[in-house]
Amino acid sequence: MPKYYLTASLINAWLKGYDNFYDMLYRRETEPNELMKAGIDFENRAIRGEIEELRELVDGALYQEFVCRECEGYMLLGFCDLIKYDTIYDLKYVQSYEMGKYTDSVQHLIYLYCLDMQKFEYVIGKGDEIFYEFQPRDDNKLKETIHQFINWLKINNLYEVYQQNYSTTRYEKEITEYENYIR
Repeated sequence: MPKYYLTASLINAWLKGYDNFYDMLYRRETEPNELMKAGIDFENRAIRGEIEELRELVDGALYQEFVCRECEGYMLLGFCDLIKYDTIYDLKYVQSYEMGKYTDSVQHLIYLYCLDMQKFEYVIGKGDEIFYEFQPRDDNKLKETIHQFINWLKINNLYEVYQQNYSTTRYEKEITEYENYIR
């Protein structure tokens, strides 16, 4: 098992230059902001069947499934919002939306790779509107991004910080159970 893990949240925070990247890298506890709270509320309402347009999608889907898989010497891991049949769905809530908003995200790349699947769709809530954004699998882009991220950490003398805070021992039980399940 690789010694260190990577998450979509950490890599996306780095890619997009989010202010909370260093909080994430150092694993500092932070309070959820209003948009995060709205996202949690949107997801909970969808799961409870309170959003009419999403009832059929949510019905019978696996929810918050732990996934992991080794890639480029690191353990990729995450929790898929919904898995139904041959598709992974991720629920998002936004204040503004335009098609292609999640093209540069690594979330779909990681989850598709972990589950060796081909279909991923973001389900985006904005007010009372729902948008759907399909994203394809691209293992080469994923591997290139991992290399760029790790190199950036090393160049900026942050790799040791990463190692201290992202050891797979944190998820050893889940990883072992998952690997035993898929065998």
